[in-house]
Amino acid sequence: MKDFSREQWLEILGQFYKDCFDFWIRQDVGIDAAKERARTDVSVVHYFPYAPQGPRIPLEIKDEFMKSL
Repeated sequence: MKDFSREQWLEILGQFYKDCFDFWIRQDVGIDAAKERARTDVSVVHYFPYAPQGPRIPLEIKDEFMKSL
């Protein structure tokens, strides 16, 4: 798997957050709870979330993304 740029990582994390949020909405937990659970899901992922044995997410990029939520 290739290395990702900062912008690509931010896009990947944004998509992962959206996917998690959509999942929690389908579970009928409410918007605020879905946002918080999706935020938690992103905070605990350490590797590329869409492939097994993907590259590690750079901590500084993940921190930057988490601050933007």
